[in-house]
Amino acid sequence: MSQKDLQTTDIANMHHKKSSKKKHKIIQFFFTNAFGILCSRIFGFLRDAMQAALLATSIYSDIFFIAFKFPNMFRRIVSEGAFVQSFLPFFLSAKNKGAFSVSIFWIFVLFIVLLSAMIMWCTPFVTQLLALGYDRERVELAIPLVRIHFWYLLLIFIVTYLSTLLQYKNIFWVNAYNTALLNIAMICAMIPYQFCETLTNKDLFDAVYAISYAVLLGGVCQILIHFYPLYTSQIWRLQYIGYRRIRQWKKHVAIRINFMVIPFFFIHLPMPCISIHFLTFDTQDSTQYTTLQPLNQQKLCKMYRKYLHAKYAILRLLHDIKIFFKAFFPAMLGASSAQIIAIIDSSLVTLLPYSDGGISTLNFANRVFQLPLALFAIALSSALFPTIAKAITQKNDDNALKHLKNAFWFLCISLAICTLGGIMLSNEIIWLLFERKNFTRDDTIAVSLAFIGYMLGLLPFGLSRVFSLWLYSKKKQAKAAKIALIALATSTFLAAIFIFCIRYFAITNGVVWELRYCLLALIGSFGGVILLIFNIKEFGIHNFLAIIQHKRYAFLLLVLLSAEFLILKVFRHYFSIT
Repeated sequence: MSQKDLQTTDIANMHHKKSSKKKHKIIQFFFTNAFGILCSRIFGFLRDAMQAALLATSIYSDIFFIAFKFPNMFRRIVSEGAFVQSFLPFFLSAKNKGAFSVSIFWIFVLFIVLLSAMIMWCTPFVTQLLALGYDRERVELAIPLVRIHFWYLLLIFIVTYLSTLLQYKNIFWVNAYNTALLNIAMICAMIPYQFCETLTNKDLFDAVYAISYAVLLGGVCQILIHFYPLYTSQIWRLQYIGYRRIRQWKKHVAIRINFMVIPFFFIHLPMPCISIHFLTFDTQDSTQYTTLQPLNQQKLCKMYRKYLHAKYAILRLLHDIKIFFKAFFPAMLGASSAQIIAIIDSSLVTLLPYSDGGISTLNFANRVFQLPLALFAIALSSALFPTIAKAITQKNDDNALKHLKNAFWFLCISLAICTLGGIMLSNEIIWLLFERKNFTRDDTIAVSLAFIGYMLGLLPFGLSRVFSLWLYSKKKQAKAAKIALIALATSTFLAAIFIFCIRYFAITNGVVWELRYCLLALIGSFGGVILLIFNIKEFGIHNFLAIIQHKRYAFLLLVLLSAEFLILKVFRHYFSIT
């Protein structure tokens, strides 16, 4: 074998080792995310079980979910992809990463503080929007709780921002496990009420207040858990350097040079290699600048160079911030379609006749549905996105497509198994998680029907997250937002028509009435199907066909689903909840 062939073989082996190492890292990051999310969800289900036993599907449970609705949606939106998928690509391409991240942080903090203050002022109007069909008395019960919960927005943004910076350093465990602290805080608030045999309406209302304040305490704990990894990964140093650079730029740009002085000092000096359109001079009276007259040419030239450099750096930073926000709001909409559809469903359900408990029914069902979505789709997309973004930034599309192919088939198999299992064991799952004390068998049946409607959308919502990674890495957040708007508009329109028909024809019994929660959830799942179809279209039919052409994985999927169906059929023969 020639020397050239040996070198070629060595290079090929080196690339193979690098590719294998990256693959193992992605698997490691996925399992870190998955186990962290599983831990958080276990505490979440314990929290839901205690809340169901304490409040069941009563009006007190409804007003808590109304108050927690927007903050919880904001938490899911920013922490489960929207902020990361819009911030990380621009952070990677930013020339001054520290200054960029610090600027984004303080802009968001200021905006959220102003928004929360405004909500404090017009809480009754906001509460009525969150509970469209509720009368004034019920809205009044929820108003104080809405004021408490809105301050969680600031806490969860800080948590998300810090977690995103840690993901840049490939530290995923903090983001995966920190939600468990929120659930633990809420569990601790409910423990004293679990040992009471009988609870009055006042006791139940006090319990809702205790859970609400525990949400804020949990948010503070979520922030604190980030401090140690931030210190060990030197992220604090990056933030400090960014803050110092912004102050230096501000100081240098504040230097004013009299235009009458410039020609005399710079006639024979080499000018900096920066475009002249960045240059502005003050034309005020030159007597204000007598301190500049004694300066020698070298010192004045140095000041002039610093001025131009600072001006250019600030303009570059403002440009980066501008294009980030142009991408963030579309990304926020595009990455959170499932959460927004669930929020719209729970708001519209209050318009149904006899809607007490409707919000709680949909929320309990959606909480169970979110487990496989978070455990597989969100965990995998969070672990995979930095790799996809870096590959596309380096113009290595083939490597990105290879990772997306593996992710697609993994999600397709895992989510299909979860969907079949969830539908076949819907009653048993809800019975096991929630049916105790005030949560009755009728509540179990109602929640399980809604759960079936949500589970039918698990596969399209999960797979759409994989294809959306391609759009976000290509910085096509506006296109992703357009697709999400189409899905949201379709889902909301169909849900509104369904509720209008029930109210107009006064349907309060029969099959349609019994399945009302299932049908609302199913309409939301249809929005996921639309989302998937349009994402595949933007991803490219040619790329999609290349991904799905894998006979071995397709055969494995068919075998696993068949085996699962037979096993669950036998199980239900011996044990079932009706």
